[in-house]
Amino acid sequence: MGTGAFALLAWKVSLYGKVPLEKPPEVLADKASDVIRRLGYPGQPADRAYGFGTYQSYLRYVAEQDESPERWEHLAAGEPTALFFWYRESPRYLAAYDRSGRVGLEDPPPALSGMVTVYLDTRGRLWQLHVVPPQVEDSGGLWSSPDWSALFTEAGLDPAAFKADEPTWTPRFYADSRAAWEGVHPQRSDLRLHVEAAAHLGRPVYFEVLGPWSKPLRMEPLDTGGQGSVAETIAVVVLLLIFLLGVLVARRNLRLGRGDRRGAFTLGLYFFLTNTLVWALTAHHVPSLAREVWGNLVPGLGEALFQAGWVWLLYIALEPSVRRMWPDRIISWSRLLVGRLRDPLVGRDLLVGGVFGVASALLAQLHYFAPTWLGLPPPIPMETPLDALLGFRHCITDLLDIQNAAVLTGMAMLFILVLMRGVLRAQWAAVGAFFLLFMVIWSSDFESNHRSVDLILRGLTVATFTLVLVRFGFLATIVHFFVAGVLTDYPITLDLSAWYVGASWFALLAVIAVAVHGFYASLGGRPFFEAGG
Repeated sequence: MGTGAFALLAWKVSLYGKVPLEKPPEVLADKASDVIRRLGYPGQPADRAYGFGTYQSYLRYVAEQDESPERWEHLAAGEPTALFFWYRESPRYLAAYDRSGRVGLEDPPPALSGMVTVYLDTRGRLWQLHVVPPQVEDSGGLWSSPDWSALFTEAGLDPAAFKADEPTWTPRFYADSRAAWEGVHPQRSDLRLHVEAAAHLGRPVYFEVLGPWSKPLRMEPLDTGGQGSVAETIAVVVLLLIFLLGVLVARRNLRLGRGDRRGAFTLGLYFFLTNTLVWALTAHHVPSLAREVWGNLVPGLGEALFQAGWVWLLYIALEPSVRRMWPDRIISWSRLLVGRLRDPLVGRDLLVGGVFGVASALLAQLHYFAPTWLGLPPPIPMETPLDALLGFRHCITDLLDIQNAAVLTGMAMLFILVLMRGVLRAQWAAVGAFFLLFMVIWSSDFESNHRSVDLILRGLTVATFTLVLVRFGFLATIVHFFVAGVLTDYPITLDLSAWYVGASWFALLAVIAVAVHGFYASLGGRPFFEAGG
């Protein structure tokens, strides 16, 4: 019931529900490729990559400038866009430097002649163009003047409605001619647009549609202060302490022969296999054996081994202390590790964790609705990660990532609680300190005009997972974070005509599967109707 309520409300509070997502990524990629060909780059690329992104500058601009209850309604028109589609082409294979092997907007850097990056809105209109020009110019031949009108056509703008202006935004790459125009947004008379373009050897190498929200990000000063950095610093310090203390405690436990080594090995092996699968499905693979082995496989396996080793170490450090202080909090987890999937206690904690996970997801939606009930402008819509929009393999890997993150988060939180219990002695004091710590860590992203509402709702969210951890234990906590993560990290829709409805049903079925198996296991082998009677 709670999952159904979340699905019904998702399109009202999420960014993907407010911005028109009419074209799947494959269609937008073909559109971007066609745009590049029409702008004078006829060659076929050796490699390409694409994805979706969020236009943060525009969202922050609206949040700062418009305090009306309807400030997000215009997102439905997609003009200006709050989500964008990026597309990259390269004359050589795109080999990412990141250990995940995933190609991004800046990885690998656009440094090779002939590399092209295109930004489109969700309806396929050009927003930005960046082309790396030839490293060596052809001194012979005559080059025609750039056809700037072609850029306006691809952007869905009428050049006659814009007047020439002085160029002020420097192209990212070298150009031998520049131009700029000023005008009014065709669908928003209250917004003025500034259009910049540049060309080299007669072909466009730069184009960008700018608004009052556009910021020169390459000129942004270093941010060295603020509440966010304080909370981030606290979070980093806590993680470092967990790692250092985990090493010391694990070493002591191993020396004394304590700890569930079999369980630690099982969990570490599982993390290694799932992280390796995630790498295999999401890394940008190239048909070059040397590059694939040394640039992709070795870093990917190294990351998987690090994750596995970190989990093994933390579990060896944590399990003996929890077994001594709160043995009943890890009984269901221990049974799950040895394969007792149908154990009634395992089923109970799956159900409990699932219920509280849905509650946390609904609280996240309440962050959007609550301010409007108090007469305040609605906050920025929920920004869901967009990888699941790229296909089924990304749906699978996102699910594995969420699952592993839930285990790591649960382990880290339980370690902190055990540490606080050891220092403060009294359980109530440890729980109170735990609650306050996570309130501080999670208080860095409040909107200025929603602080009171956000503080209350954030307090309820922290109280929820604190209650689950203290009252029901480790397994229920993991399931809580898993279910909440699945609901908030996938594009949830009940519109069967939406092209991404498959990703939505995948997420909903994952949550339903947890509930169904939890209910079945909790019966302890008894027939349903007999248990109900």
